[in-house]
Amino acid sequence: MSLRDILLTIHIIGAAIWFGAAVWSTLAYPKHARKGTLAAVSEVEEKIGFVFPISIVLLLISGIWLVIEVGYEWESAFVVIGIIAIILSGGLNGRVFGPAKKEAAAAGGPVDPPAAMRWSPLVYTVIFVVTIWAMVVRLGV
Repeated sequence: MSLRDILLTIHIIGAAIWFGAAVWSTLAYPKHARKGTLAAVSEVEEKIGFVFPISIVLLLISGIWLVIEVGYEWESAFVVIGIIAIILSGGLNGRVFGPAKKEAAAAGGPVDPPAAMRWSPLVYTVIFVVTIWAMVVRLGV
């Protein structure tokens, strides 16, 4: 097994973890907010929250190493899209989704999901689908 194969495997595992979390969020958060159980979802997320930074670190390290090892250009569309996906998802979480989730959890009892909670998980999923597609077809190579 070559270094490229090992790095690609690590990259795919990181992407699978990240994408799975996005799909779960898209389906779970609005549903739990309407039922008033968002605080319970937040508690679970706090217990498994370490998984998300780990997946991002796996993606960044393996992705950068793959670009260097394989010799892809940093300007290749799929590389740029991958970097933008990490920046966008971090921005969405830090500025939109995280605060909305905390606000809904603090309300206690049943609440209507904040607008950001309705659309941001779907935006995450779209970002990841586009990124995965770009990676698989190696867009721009």
